[in-house]
Amino acid sequence: MDLPPYPPDRRETPRWEIERKIPVAVILTLLLNTFATVWWAASTSARLTVVETAITASARMPESMARLEEKLSAVRDEVGQVKEDIRRLGIRGGKP
Repeated sequence: MDLPPYPPDRRETPRWEIERKIPVAVILTLLLNTFATVWWAASTSARLTVVETAITASARMPESMARLEEKLSAVRDEVGQVKEDIRRLGIRGGKP
């Protein structure tokens, strides 16, 4: 039984090698993928900005509604006072 010499001869074992040759198709594919990724990220960022603006605007909505309710209540009070004044004027014959 013949055994290989120890350590094995390095000339016989295949080695991984990195070549400096890169095909043009690979470079173009990487550039196209990079461009598409940047474009996608930009469009996503723009949509996110629109959604954030809408959320911010709707967050202020309850405050606006509360202010409107207060104003409406004040207007109702004033209308009630005007009605009361009209009734008093009608009873007194038009004189306050």
